[in-house]
Amino acid sequence: MNLYCASVRGNLTCECGSFKNTKCRPALNTSRAKIEGAVYLHKCFSAEGEVNLYAASVGGNLECQSGRFKNANGYAINAALAKIAGHVYLRDGFSAEGEVNLYGTSIGGNLECGKGTFNKPGATALNFELAKIERAVFLNEGFSPIEHTAIDWKPTNPTMRTTNRPTRRPT
Repeated sequence: MNLYCASVRGNLTCECGSFKNTKCRPALNTSRAKIEGAVYLHKCFSAEGEVNLYAASVGGNLECQSGRFKNANGYAINAALAKIAGHVYLRDGFSAEGEVNLYGTSIGGNLECGKGTFNKPGATALNFELAKIERAVFLNEGFSPIEHTAIDWKPTNPTMRTTNRPTRRPT
């Protein structure tokens, strides 16, 4: 589905949606879209292929609880340079096979990954390097970066709660 540069006056709700595109194009493309409300890619949501939120503007939360995202050879979610006014929830059964890219993303609330699974063996599974996170980062409550994965982040916010010790790729 292509919503490139779209303008959505309310919420973008894909609750229990199923999107598939394993070719060159994203399964769901909201790149550069302006969404005035929240984005719901949660509950029984699934995507096979990239979910692209590159440089999108989201006026509420990005909610991906219990969502399944699969793109093993690329980005499961690409939200680089996105502006998200609320929280980002990649928790409570969230699963990504492929990189979750939040590089340079501005998040007005928390980044919460508790009980989320991130898998990209031998490469970066969760990248929030240069992200501006206004509140807290939660990598706790069963946060699970699968073996041989890494997290890139240069802290700009002093509040980070983690019970797991994720590996960091050498720079």
